[in-house]
Amino acid sequence: MLQREGRLADAIANYETVVSEEPANFDALHMLGVTWFLSNQLDRAEHYVRRALAIRPDIVAAQSNLVLINDARQLEAMETELCRQVLPRMSALCQARASDWPLGERAALDLVVAARGVDADDLAIFQRIVRDSRFRTVTWKTGLTSVDPKLDAAIKILDAESEPGPVSDFVMVYGCDVPAAAWMRARRPAHVALIVNADVPCRMHDRIRELSDQGRSPISVIFNNAELRSSLQLPGFLLEEWFAADPF
Repeated sequence: MLQREGRLADAIANYETVVSEEPANFDALHMLGVTWFLSNQLDRAEHYVRRALAIRPDIVAAQSNLVLINDARQLEAMETELCRQVLPRMSALCQARASDWPLGERAALDLVVAARGVDADDLAIFQRIVRDSRFRTVTWKTGLTSVDPKLDAAIKILDAESEPGPVSDFVMVYGCDVPAAAWMRARRPAHVALIVNADVPCRMHDRIRELSDQGRSPISVIFNNAELRSSLQLPGFLLEEWFAADPF
């Protein structure tokens, strides 16, 4: 029911509960793979569908879904290469210096988690941002973001679709998975930054366009590491440079 309603994170959590209790449950494994496929997580989708097929290799539906996953992987590779070639054209919309981000003492900051999944490494970054003495930070997540309850308990993360939602003039978006339209309010933030945590050229292209208000206002682009900046060939600064910047 949750899967059919599009509540994929909730469906995945329930399927995972069944699999943890019954590792050989074909239906739970198969549907967990299908739900990860619907979430565009192809590696996870293939993993669970193959586990299901190892139990029931005769099930045609599972065989067909594995073919769909492989077809999607090939299409994704073609799209990724095309987006990688096009992405440098977005350079004019990317501010490339930490000094471009308007730092100030105890400014209100909304940190919006727009990644579909959050792990311990992501959480460590959130905690560093929240503890940064330059800001009063509120952390939000979209409805499409799945956070392990153990991690969720370590930091207060609010639902971005709830009222009043992110309303400050300083907004940092972490991750490229979720469209900005899910949380952007009519009153556009004065300063927007995108923290890039994965090499996903097509999603980067979409997020830059959305967050820059379709090219009307450049945004700050912050990379988790130098390898991402080099691979994506976009101007931007490193997260460590942002943490080290001194506004005073």
